[in-house]
Amino acid sequence: MLREDFGQNVRYYRKEKKLTLEAAAEVCDISSRYLGRIERGKASVGIDKIEKISKGLGVAVEKLLAARGYGKDSFQTEERETAPFCKERQEEK
Repeated sequence: MLREDFGQNVRYYRKEKKLTLEAAAEVCDISSRYLGRIERGKASVGIDKIEKISKGLGVAVEKLLAARGYGKDSFQTEERETAPFCKERQEEK
């Protein structure tokens, strides 16, 4: 599910910026074939590629990884509770 959501978000932001698959692949420094597979939810994506796509499209990683819904109105803007393990790390500092 995350793979499909990520792919749909990538496609949404690529089209919002009026980029062809080939142009987006070029600015993201990945192949157009791979980017197409990502958009269809058929390719696994590592952190390094997520970062390249985020920078190439000029979109925050958290927006690309957001689940359910695509587009600016579907992202929650309220502050989210920090995961317990993150709170423990913050307290250690």
